[in-house]
Amino acid sequence: MADFLKIENIESDDGQLPVLSRFNLTMKKGEINVLLGEPGSGKDTLLRLIAGLGKIKKGKIVLMGNHISTAEYMMPMNQRDCSYIPKKNLLFPHLTVAKNIQLSLRGVSRKKRKYIVQNVLAKVGLAGFDGYLANSLNRGQELRVAVARALALEPSLILINNPFAYPVSAQQLDFISYLRSILVDHGITALIAMEDPADAFAIADNIGIMHEGQLLQWDTPYTIYHHPQHRASVKVIGDGQLLEGHIQSASTMSCELGTLSFERKSDEIRTGLLVEFLIYPDDVVYDKKAAVKGVVIRKEFRGAMTNYTLQLNHNSKAQCLCPSHQDLSPGSPFPFRVSMDHLIIFKAGENTAIDLGKACTK
Repeated sequence: MADFLKIENIESDDGQLPVLSRFNLTMKKGEINVLLGEPGSGKDTLLRLIAGLGKIKKGKIVLMGNHISTAEYMMPMNQRDCSYIPKKNLLFPHLTVAKNIQLSLRGVSRKKRKYIVQNVLAKVGLAGFDGYLANSLNRGQELRVAVARALALEPSLILINNPFAYPVSAQQLDFISYLRSILVDHGITALIAMEDPADAFAIADNIGIMHEGQLLQWDTPYTIYHHPQHRASVKVIGDGQLLEGHIQSASTMSCELGTLSFERKSDEIRTGLLVEFLIYPDDVVYDKKAAVKGVVIRKEFRGAMTNYTLQLNHNSKAQCLCPSHQDLSPGSPFPFRVSMDHLIIFKAGENTAIDLGKACTK
């Protein structure tokens, strides 16, 4: 299958400093993909360049075989067959919902405009809202109307800039999965910029980790989470923490969690090497028989699960997520073992990850 969207070696700047550098990305038709990164990583700029809201200095952007941006040429926005939903100022506040949507339907008959407005509002769960003023809507409803306006154009590609950047209610957060179903049902390809990994995991086919204008990793949500390839990926994902370890042999590592045995040999490590390794809360397992113990210093009850913060021997801390029926109070000893499918390590001063495979405490 030919690439639906292809971005080749593009470079751009903000007039002084580079924002994107030698950036490459490809997408297939029908994919819903997410760019994940901290503010200033370049994801907002990339969406705007694809939409035609900025020029590139080098490289090219190709959509469905058409060169829509090069250093010498910019296809007009209204010819790109894509819709862009910005992070702010989604709607004109003094206009009704219907009139906000109709702004994208110039040249369409009045009767057909009315039909399209009612149809797209029903698709986003806002049937009957056409007469509401935009300034009477909450943030979640504003986002739905913005999506409806984008759908009205029947674009091949939708670009959404940080749709959940502002606090919304739990009910409105259901729109994440609802948005995915809308896009899938209509065969629309989407590229979405986000900062919250949980939102990205819920909607994406693939996730791109962006850092300082570069794409560090492009993979499925599972692989991004369990096989981060760069320190910056670990920071962006946020659930895990990096602890110190010492390589003892070709298959063991000592740390404050005990001695870990790992299954995968690597020429990149040697005995005595100081490393940092990635540990997730569900890698730490409560076990009454375990020799290693921490002390509970914080407890967060989350219904079916409880997240414990443990004090280790040398002032380090670790997180443990376990079933809530194991109910321990702060100050209680917490015996545990470690069991992980992927021991991800980083050499001191280096950013590239090494995967040592399954690991557990001896």
